[in-house]
Amino acid sequence: MWGWANAKPVAIVRPEWVVASLRAGQLLPVKDFALETIRDAPHQRRLTDFARHQAAGVVATELYPRLQREQEGEARQQGQRDEQGGEQQGQEGEQGEPQQQQQQQQQHEQQQMFDEGRLQQDDDGSQQQQQEQHHQQQQQQQQQQQQQRQSPDRALSRPRQLAAAQALAARLRADCDVLKMAPRTTADDPDFMATYFRSSRLHWIGCWKARLESAMSAPTLDAGPSPILVGPRAAAPVPAAFAAAGRPHGAASRSPSTAAAPRERAILHLDMDCFFAAAAAVGRPEFVGLPLAVCHSASERGSGEVSSANYEARAAGVGAGMFISEAKRRCPELVVVPYEFDRYEDISMEVYRILMRTTSAVQPLSCDEAYLDVTGLGDPEEIAGRVRSQIKAATGCPASVGIGPNPLVARLATKRAKPDGQYRVTGDRVLDFTAELRVDQLHGVGWSMAGKLAKELGITTVQQVRACSKEVLCRRLGQKAGSELWAHAHGRDDRPVERPGPRKSVGAEVNWGVRFSALEDAKTFLRGIAGEVAARLAAAGVRGRALTLKVKRRQAGAPEPAKFMGHGICDNASRSM
Repeated sequence: MWGWANAKPVAIVRPEWVVASLRAGQLLPVKDFALETIRDAPHQRRLTDFARHQAAGVVATELYPRLQREQEGEARQQGQRDEQGGEQQGQEGEQGEPQQQQQQQQQHEQQQMFDEGRLQQDDDGSQQQQQEQHHQQQQQQQQQQQQQRQSPDRALSRPRQLAAAQALAARLRADCDVLKMAPRTTADDPDFMATYFRSSRLHWIGCWKARLESAMSAPTLDAGPSPILVGPRAAAPVPAAFAAAGRPHGAASRSPSTAAAPRERAILHLDMDCFFAAAAAVGRPEFVGLPLAVCHSASERGSGEVSSANYEARAAGVGAGMFISEAKRRCPELVVVPYEFDRYEDISMEVYRILMRTTSAVQPLSCDEAYLDVTGLGDPEEIAGRVRSQIKAATGCPASVGIGPNPLVARLATKRAKPDGQYRVTGDRVLDFTAELRVDQLHGVGWSMAGKLAKELGITTVQQVRACSKEVLCRRLGQKAGSELWAHAHGRDDRPVERPGPRKSVGAEVNWGVRFSALEDAKTFLRGIAGEVAARLAAAGVRGRALTLKVKRRQAGAPEPAKFMGHGICDNASRSM
């Protein structure tokens, strides 16, 4: 059903939604009551398509005045959203000088109110400094405005840029092989296994790790210098191949045992900012400054999950793992592009080539995240800045780096460094830096452990962990988990930064589109996934010693899955042999 007044879809739900909403005294979410079988196939025409007669090149806001008023109201509420690059001034030719001056005045007043409120919280010295900074910003903005008045074609107006970006995103979706196919399941696609893995983000990441491990172990690798070992690791010998490969031409050999050991380790944690979204924007100026997300689906009713969202989208409330329908509701201007795995592969491999030239101690965590040990190789902050600059120049993507005396602190520092920055926490600042963090921000603390700590011990912050004895933690969590949590709460982490070793397991998992109507369907599925695992074993050059089968079974009384063709709420079972 469609509401023609606002041209937005209305969900079709089962009658139980009305009864449940009346009983609850409020409108309940429709996802548990929606008729999930009613879905649009890719490129399927809708009733509204026959009602639209929009001429080519007409901006949506010109055709729908109400939409224009909504967007203008939204822009006023968000204040500074469109200030960068003088975008509002680019609308001069369309809106007219009086309206433009009015908008500029409103933005100036909002900025002034914000700065005044912020300055009241600081001392007199910081007030003067921030006033000077604000004055400089105003001068820069005035210069940009003057330049754009002289050259009005230098910047597109936001409506036109948004229209161009949406058109480009539509072309990318039209060219995507995965989206050209109708939704498929095990029940109607004899090649479902191949189709699924070709479009799976997690499958691509898993295969990427195997390819990277192979590249890092290649004898032709141009490895960087080896770090100096510090602390318990100092007695461990440095592999001769790494030491030789990392020695600059003409440099003398330096043994870790005779070199002056640094006071503490220097660990870098590098994380690409909004990697998939940033990669999508490389070489595409239409996307710059607009909210951008990566997802298979772009439908306002879609249940596809957002994989990556840039900071403009995050400012509007869009986040990774969110259903695209909710993302579009929060950010109507959201530009959605499909996955481009080849593009991610090229950029990721270039990033790792830069990292491996920097130091021989690189530990991949994902296609966009890694640890580096640069102990004794120079100023860590200078190294971090150089690496970030090289990555930006080579790929066009920004990266943030956290620097700390161990992997734990370095990773926490990265959160402070984002976006597109770097931040260092030295050993003498670790306790103060981590004191007010939530306990679930520590490595190894998931939602289950965090819930147990809060429920049984009333612990929610790192400072509260320190106030608790190590013995109590070990009794509640077990010896290993309790000891590890105690150490991490005090900023201690002895994990080395190591290259990936031999793979310990090879597997495959399918958790979408599985629909069996008979036992033979399940047998066919098992043969297909077993063949996939066998192919991966052969590619890795290994043989299995044990076999584990994991099965999801729909939980009794579970509602319809919120995600289209997803598995919903299930009980998990596994058997090994």
